[in-house]
Amino acid sequence: MCCFFLILYCRAQSVLIQKGIREGKIPVHILIRDYARGVVDVAFRNGQLSAQAYQKTKPPYKAKWSGRVPSEKILRDKYYPKDLKSDDLGYLSIWSSAIGSLGDFGRYEVESALSHWSGRRLSRRQIPRKKLFEEFKQHLDVNQMSLLSKLNPFSGISSKSLRILINYIDPDDTQSEEDRKKQEQEEQQKYKSAIKEFKNNLDKRKRQFFEQEIEPYLDDRGGVNDPLDRFDTDLGQRWIFNRVVQIGWDPKLHGEFDSSVNRYENHGRSAHKPERIGKKYQWIALFELLALVADNFEFKESSWSEKSSNYEGGWQLWVRDIDSSSILQDKPTNTPGDVPVFQRVIPQYNAWQQNHSIGAWVKNSKKLPNPASVIELTDTEGKAWVVLEGFCEWQEETPPEYKKYDLPTRTLYYMFKSYLVKAENGDKFFGWGKKQRFYGRWMPESHEFIQVFLAEYPSYPAFLDARPNGWINEARHGKQKIPASVLVTDEEYLNEGSTHDCSIDESINVKLPAKWITDRMKLQQKYKDGRFYDRQSELVACYPSVFDRQPPSFLLMRKDKLVTFLKKEKCSIFWTLLGEKQTIGGGGIGQPHGWQEISGVYTFSKKNELVGQMVTEFKHATPQQKRRDVKK
Repeated sequence: MCCFFLILYCRAQSVLIQKGIREGKIPVHILIRDYARGVVDVAFRNGQLSAQAYQKTKPPYKAKWSGRVPSEKILRDKYYPKDLKSDDLGYLSIWSSAIGSLGDFGRYEVESALSHWSGRRLSRRQIPRKKLFEEFKQHLDVNQMSLLSKLNPFSGISSKSLRILINYIDPDDTQSEEDRKKQEQEEQQKYKSAIKEFKNNLDKRKRQFFEQEIEPYLDDRGGVNDPLDRFDTDLGQRWIFNRVVQIGWDPKLHGEFDSSVNRYENHGRSAHKPERIGKKYQWIALFELLALVADNFEFKESSWSEKSSNYEGGWQLWVRDIDSSSILQDKPTNTPGDVPVFQRVIPQYNAWQQNHSIGAWVKNSKKLPNPASVIELTDTEGKAWVVLEGFCEWQEETPPEYKKYDLPTRTLYYMFKSYLVKAENGDKFFGWGKKQRFYGRWMPESHEFIQVFLAEYPSYPAFLDARPNGWINEARHGKQKIPASVLVTDEEYLNEGSTHDCSIDESINVKLPAKWITDRMKLQQKYKDGRFYDRQSELVACYPSVFDRQPPSFLLMRKDKLVTFLKKEKCSIFWTLLGEKQTIGGGGIGQPHGWQEISGVYTFSKKNELVGQMVTEFKHATPQQKRRDVKK
């Protein structure tokens, strides 16, 4: 029934959005548009919107950019307080936050968001200045190119930057200030002469083009600076200040509250501190500005790139806040009935050898928990599950008279990652894996997707734009080749608890089965909480830590479903084990007693039983670590 009403709601919203597009009444607010696009996407996927109509709902829209923004002088004369000693500072709180390089909001929020756009209008054909320069040079003869090269300061004709370079190379240069000024004047004169000589060798049309399109933008390295490569941040900051005033922020109405809201508490830069009313107005203005800019200016491939791209949604700007698709809580209160329950999740470990020294315990590689008993679990209903990814830890108890970690605490942990490999490469990969030491986490791993909503996994545009994992054959950081292509079996959703909306206090992360697996098994995340079901509505994969924050944190999958899937896809699965036996705490630095590195590889046998091996290697403490321990 809920799904039925959701479809009706999406259909109604998509009709309103289409009408708004036709009438040019799409809200000028980047986040409102982003959430509306999400509704449209759901409507389209549920067959409530044709492909043709769906295409029309994609940005850019038709909000007009007037470009009429008051200059800083006009705004300063009108709104900047004349007497800073006065108790009534007027608009200073907005001014100091939004305008200039020292304003936190203007610097960290406005500048960061606007860096995704250039200053080139979508409605005009504005060729990048560098491209114009390169095309211009292609039409010069050999002599003209030779004369043009003399404009480069490193070829002998210089400017101030060459003087800076000389000082950097030879900081002990004893040349007097008067001699330096004289040399700079000589260099400037040479530069002017070189420009003049170059232009005199151009025909009338080339010279006119050079003077209008190239010369004003020449830099001191023989290239050009294009002011349109980046959107004018100062313009954006002034627009926001002006808009805050337009929509009603008034120091007479809001000044007293804004000046006292954080007076008695030091929240620093915390995103969860109470906000001034003026700051809320600034957020509204910023999101309106971004919508206008998205409709009218060229979007860049990345904030540091000069290549153009297409703007698709708010996730590209890192301005999204509340995940409207998820109702997960950072402090869960209940667990759904179909989430598996286990009598014991990890085996007991009691070999703390408290009668032996820490050094003797660390060196002992016997009586370690069997990794296979962690990888495969049986729930209270008798169903077998396997851990696709997870971390578990054992620690000795701290005596009650001490705080935790006041003493060196004997600790052991296991970290499991799993990978799919084509069955034809299984034996080769297993043989290779037995020889490896996985310490250092150099094998491929999943990555967090942050600006993606949970319900957008695994096939909505925001998630696909995050470049999900695929089949790869290289280790992390390019350290070495892997003998066969592997697929990392998990992805990770992360909703950070540091968001400005304060919808959650702490971060929420959900481990999810990899997109390739989810697609091939035709799994559906019905409740948008990390539980995945097959077509028979049976739970196949889940991340119980979402509902119970107690460790360990395991991504689980039904063993029988996985085995059937592997056989169908002609794949094998392998688990890598990375672990460490060590001490934590005690006030020391490093591991003065050494530590034990643990590695292993496991897979299913032909009878679908877990087989594999674990190896350990003791590592001695460095001389520095030993000295620290002695000093303590």
